[in-house]
Amino acid sequence: CDLLVTAATFGLPVFQHPKPADEIARLLRSVANFPDRAHVIGCYALGKAQRVISLLRESGYDAPIYLHGAMIRLCELYEERGVPLGNLRHSLAASKSEMAGQIVIAPPSAIKDRWSRRLPDPVLAVASGWMSVKQRARQSGVELPLVISDHADWNELRQTITETGAETIWV
Repeated sequence: CDLLVTAATFGLPVFQHPKPADEIARLLRSVANFPDRAHVIGCYALGKAQRVISLLRESGYDAPIYLHGAMIRLCELYEERGVPLGNLRHSLAASKSEMAGQIVIAPPSAIKDRWSRRLPDPVLAVASGWMSVKQRARQSGVELPLVISDHADWNELRQTITETGAETIWV
C-alpha cells in the first residue's frame, strides 16, 4: 500500500480510549451506588445508543432500559433487522418514582432539557470519545463521562498506519 487516507477524529496522544466494557462497569457501579437516582446517558440515536445498550446487555444487565422518544424508532429498526436489544421501554410510560435506579438513554441535547426534570435526581452521563477531555465533561455538567467511541484512538491510528506499511499518509 503506497497511500493511506484516513480521518483522525481522535488523532492526538490524549485520546487513548479505555475498553468499553470497563466504562460500562463504571456505569453499573454508579447505578448500584446511587439506587435512588436515574442514570441518563446522552448519546446519538443512530449507532451509539444501540452500542451502549448492547454493551449493557453483554455485561449481564438485563433490567429494562428506558428510552427518550427520539431513540425508540431506531432501536426498533435494529431489532427488526435482527439485533436484539432486550427489554426497552419508553421513559414517559414510567412515573418519576419508578425511574429511581434505572438507566435511561437520551439524545445529548435532552439530558439537561425540560424532559429530564421528570427523572429522580438524574446522574448525567455522556457516552462519547470526547469525554476523554475532562474539561469538556465538566463544562457540560456531565457527572459521569463514559469514554465510548466508534472512532480509532491515537494508538489504534498509529497501529493501523504501521500495519498498512503506507509510504504516504493523508490525514
